[in-house]
Amino acid sequence: MHSPTRFGNQYFRLLTWLEWKPKKLDNGVLQFVHVDEDLGEELMMLPTDMALLTDPSFKEWVVRYADDKEVFYADFAKAFAKSMELGIQRDAQGKVVNSVNLKDEYHSAPKKANKPGLSNASNEETEPLRMDNERFRARP
Repeated sequence: MHSPTRFGNQYFRLLTWLEWKPKKLDNGVLQFVHVDEDLGEELMMLPTDMALLTDPSFKEWVVRYADDKEVFYADFAKAFAKSMELGIQRDAQGKVVNSVNLKDEYHSAPKKANKPGLSNASNEETEPLRMDNERFRARP
């Protein structure tokens, strides 16, 4: 079953397992489609999607991710974490240690807690908002 809003490796599976045919739209744009005859549904891929299959160095990863979602999940987690940190290096306490990120008085956000939920401790950034919220809730 096609689940476009669920995170997984389905994109890679669809890209490699289905037959994609070129389709030129009325405005001249090229797309690739797969028509599920049983359901009467049409799926679409862009030329950039299909290029992943024609380039051998990309195709290797597309096939690997289609065949093993755990490999995809692990690689995605590493890439996502790296993109969130943008090269920031932290010590064991979560403080920024590379000076390039302290240049021009830039300080990154504090490292998030390992557990979900809010911390009971407040800091100088959240305290004014907390006090405003308390005053708002206490109003008559």
